[in-house]
Amino acid sequence: MITSTLKSDEWKYYWDNGQLYFEGYWNGNVKHGPWKSYYPTGNLLGMGNYNNGLRDGDYSSYYDNGNIEHEGQFFKGMRDGCWRYYNSDGKLCKETLYKNGRIEKNY
Repeated sequence: MITSTLKSDEWKYYWDNGQLYFEGYWNGNVKHGPWKSYYPTGNLLGMGNYNNGLRDGDYSSYYDNGNIEHEGQFFKGMRDGCWRYYNSDGKLCKETLYKNGRIEKNY
């Protein structure tokens, strides 16, 4: 008897305390589609999208207090465009311009 070990469809992983840790979609063992991760408290840690295993599109991460930590975009697995970084109080600290995963300019 042969049993498939390929991951497909939506998967959820949990912390030892029962809180959701990750949720997202697999397509033949490759991350594909929206993914979210959570702190052990249940608060959102980050969210983004995967396209055939590579981060692609909008991405954001958050402090455990709910304030945004950073936000930007990925293109084919690399940071691209303007990324914004915030302190834990929600104040914008810096902006960095990326092109093909490389820093072009800091503001």
